[in-house]
Amino acid sequence: MKDILSVQERGSILKQLSNDQREFLLYKAKRGKKTVFANVMAKDKGLSSFSEHLTDEQLEGLLEDWVLEDVIDGGDNWRVKELYCECGKQLRYQYIIRHVKTNEIRKFGIVHFEEHSGLPSEIVKEVIKGFQKIDYELDELLVKISSGWHLPFILPEDLQIPSDIEEHLNLHLPLLDRQIQRLGNLISEHEEKIHRQRISTKPPSVTPQKEANNHKYDYHMELELFEREDKPSWEISELSHVQMDAISDYLREGVTSARLMCELLIKDNKAPNKRYSTAKPKIYPYVCLFLKSLADVGDISVEQNNITDLIVKGRM
Repeated sequence: MKDILSVQERGSILKQLSNDQREFLLYKAKRGKKTVFANVMAKDKGLSSFSEHLTDEQLEGLLEDWVLEDVIDGGDNWRVKELYCECGKQLRYQYIIRHVKTNEIRKFGIVHFEEHSGLPSEIVKEVIKGFQKIDYELDELLVKISSGWHLPFILPEDLQIPSDIEEHLNLHLPLLDRQIQRLGNLISEHEEKIHRQRISTKPPSVTPQKEANNHKYDYHMELELFEREDKPSWEISELSHVQMDAISDYLREGVTSARLMCELLIKDNKAPNKRYSTAKPKIYPYVCLFLKSLADVGDISVEQNNITDLIVKGRM
């Protein structure tokens, strides 16, 4: 999985945030990586997955060997800081693991994770994949911040908002696509419940089923309206040969997300950075149509297709 932003781009956007916003995002990223590491270790031992809400002490109590002690970012001046790998190489990002029973400490960079951690290659690959997902979600939020993202629908006043989403909203931070999907489903369920209650107390001038259908709130429809402005026609010819070749290259490299492919096209200067109000790139429908055309001829298969992303499987 590729990063959307370079280290420099990520740092530049983080600097624009308030202290509370920056500390929250970096804490969540570090917390997420600790949980990823713990869950991979637990899976190897045949244990169930752990929640990201567990404290470090609780994780240590559940594991018997290695835990991710810390992830240190040396920042822009990392070359003057003493962050080193076990092999002596100076690092921008240093990963520190500690053995629960012996308190042995090991420090290394992501490149030498397997060599210096002493962990089996299968475990290391799964850990790194989990770390990359955390970094990808951080990049997703930062791209939305730089694009002037705003919530694509109005929240009902009496809606009970999940705590992880409420944290973002309280800090005026964007939501992840998966959070938007979840929140939209909650709004739809909430509005359906309200309409059912109204129907039960209202004289039946029309059939209840018909009224329910007339008033049913669908956040997916509202989100589509936000994106309808200047929405391009779905023609594969809108993608240039250079763009189609780049998408084919991304597939060969293991990229499976249409959203990520769009961000990579923009990052590689192969597509304009034009976006809808939800921060979704305007090239997104073209990329989806091209991927679906590849699926139609059997080159790849579609694994997931919803309002937030199109996920495919298979390499060109």
